[in-house]
Amino acid sequence: MTMHELFGLVKRRWYIYAAGLLVASATVMWLGTTPRVFTATAELEFVQPRKLPDDLVNEDQRDTLIKFAGAVAHKYDEAHPNLQLSSPSASIFGNGLREGTAVQLAAVGNQWTTSFVRPVIQIQVASSNGDAVLPRIREIASAVESISVAMQQQAGTTKAYQITTNMDLDLVTVNSFGQTRTGRVSGAAVLLGACIVLATITGQLLDRVARFSEQSSKRRKSSDTSGLSHTD
Repeated sequence: MTMHELFGLVKRRWYIYAAGLLVASATVMWLGTTPRVFTATAELEFVQPRKLPDDLVNEDQRDTLIKFAGAVAHKYDEAHPNLQLSSPSASIFGNGLREGTAVQLAAVGNQWTTSFVRPVIQIQVASSNGDAVLPRIREIASAVESISVAMQQQAGTTKAYQITTNMDLDLVTVNSFGQTRTGRVSGAAVLLGACIVLATITGQLLDRVARFSEQSSKRRKSSDTSGLSHTD
């Protein structure tokens, strides 16, 4: 198709191109209103009491730490809003969610087979506000630690023999998902181009249908005229 033919098609079928532009504009505006999602994952480790030397740690003591961490995570889940993810390795964003927190005992495996091998509570946060992610992790870690201390105090454990927690926020990275300005511009250009191509194809099809209808009408008229001539 030459440029002259394309301009002629646009002139004849302008309403198709107008509809395509409206659809493209509405889609770009809708995509522009979708906020970016910021996520981060932190690990809160449960540490043996300071009264116990590190070289005395054995499998039984590690199992005790893991079970205690699980009990604390369960207590937190009972008292706070907490997302239930599809598997231990799943992320909030990976589950199609854009806002919320997930606090659970760190595990390996999948939704069918799960193993708990570390005394670690995993804290996930997803938010449309990137500046709120790390403060929210600190808030949750503080709440978990408070539950841990309260449980041990209720059991009569003296401070020197209490299990403590440790978390290094310097190791936590905030990731972001969603469209950037460059991505939106590129997406808009691709969408606009696709709409123009689709409108052009539709316009050509309508022209062919119109020509076919016109030729069929001429043939019918010619046939009718020929029939009348024979009658005369």
